[in-house]
Amino acid sequence: MRFCDNTQKAKIHIAAQALGLITKQGDERYRDVLWMQFKAKSCTELSYAQAEKLYGHLKQLGYKPKYPRRKRTKPRPEDSNVIWLTTTNQKLKIQELEECLGWHTNPDRLSGFIAKRITRGKPKKIHLLTKKEASRLIETLKAILAGGRGERHEKADKL
Repeated sequence: MRFCDNTQKAKIHIAAQALGLITKQGDERYRDVLWMQFKAKSCTELSYAQAEKLYGHLKQLGYKPKYPRRKRTKPRPEDSNVIWLTTTNQKLKIQELEECLGWHTNPDRLSGFIAKRITRGKPKKIHLLTKKEASRLIETLKAILAGGRGERHEKADKL
C-alpha cells in the first residue's frame, strides 16, 4: 500500500485551514472529518487513494485551490545566441515526407533541395537545420506532395 506523500499532506492541510477546519484554537473538526471518512487519527495514516478522496471531499465542501501565477517570460529575440535545432518529431516528419515523395532512394536529392530552397546554397544535413528551417522544409515538402508547387515531374506528365 502506498501512503500519501508530503505534497498531498500539504494540500490537505491548506484546504482544511482555508475551510476553517483547522484554527489556532484546535483541529477537532478536521480530526472528526478524518475519523468519520477513513477511521484515521491523522492524514499520515491515509493511503494515497484515501488522501486523494479526502482532498476531493474538501473541494466539495467549498475549497477552491489558488494556484500560484507563473511569471510570464519575455519571448527570446530572434537574434539571441541560442540556436534551436531540429526536434525529433520534425526529423521524423521530414523522413516521412521524403519517403512519400520517393526521395529516400537518393539521399542527395533531399540535401540538394535543402541547399537550394531552404538554406540558400549552404548544404546541411537534417539534424543540423534550425527549428525554423525544419518547419519551412516540412511545409515546402507538404506543398510539393499536394502538387501546389508545379514541380517538373508534373509538367513533364502533361507534355
